[in-house]
Amino acid sequence: MSRQVDRGLTLVALVFLLGCATVPSVVPLALIDARAALAAAKNTKADVLVFEDFQEARRLLKQAEDAFASEQKIGRVENMAFAARSRAEIAEARARTRLAEEAYKTEQQNLIDQRNLLMALDHKARELKEAKQKMKRAEAGRVATEAKAAAEARKTETDKRLRRELEIILLEAGKIKNAQAKIESQNLVITLSGKVLFTSGSPQFHRSASRVLNQVAGLLKDNPDYHARIEGYTDGTGDHLLNNLLSQARAESVTNYLTQQKISLDRLKAVGLGPGNPVATNDTAAGRNLNHRVEIILEKKTETTTEP
Repeated sequence: MSRQVDRGLTLVALVFLLGCATVPSVVPLALIDARAALAAAKNTKADVLVFEDFQEARRLLKQAEDAFASEQKIGRVENMAFAARSRAEIAEARARTRLAEEAYKTEQQNLIDQRNLLMALDHKARELKEAKQKMKRAEAGRVATEAKAAAEARKTETDKRLRRELEIILLEAGKIKNAQAKIESQNLVITLSGKVLFTSGSPQFHRSASRVLNQVAGLLKDNPDYHARIEGYTDGTGDHLLNNLLSQARAESVTNYLTQQKISLDRLKAVGLGPGNPVATNDTAAGRNLNHRVEIILEKKTETTTEP
């Protein structure tokens, strides 16, 4: 009878041990890992980014949880938990890939936006530069136009003042005996007949020439701001070279006389032009007499302005 009791106790103990092996009281590590993997997947927004993968992992975890709760064999629970963990890790990996792709796209778009912004700023800078250059050109043009207008106004005023001076000098020159005076451009031209001044074919003066030349000297003394260009001319008859030499000699004779009258040589210039620039025909005696002449051209000295 004692043997039967021992066998019964042994059988009870065996059943107890077998029961403990089938339904452990401690949660399997595989199930804990599956739960952690699903939580990690959710932290990476797998429930949004890869919804189907996440839902499959949660379904597999629930099956493992249900199997554990219903006290199924530990091996089955672990297998189901492993499947849930694998699916959760796949969901997490795919979610991370999606996040990386979105981050890459965002970065690319940021780069594109920055490049577009830089291009827009560069375009704006060029527009501003061009606008400034245009304004500078316009301002320079305006200043140049105003300066030109002012210069023209000054020149006009100067010309008017010079004209008034020449008109006054012309009145004085009109008093010179046997002389003709006129205004040409900005000069006063006094024409003296060669027949009145010189003996025929010679640079020697007639005795009466001094009276005329003294009046010319007086005119130059009264107008010290003017230079005198003394041009000698002949008619077109005779040797051309001799005519040139004669006209030069006569111009120099007038110049020398004027210097003797205290007119500075710096104000005088003698030029012989021979038969050049005729004022009348050389075919008649009257025309030759007109061409046979000395012209004294009064020109105001050029004013030089010294910049401060």
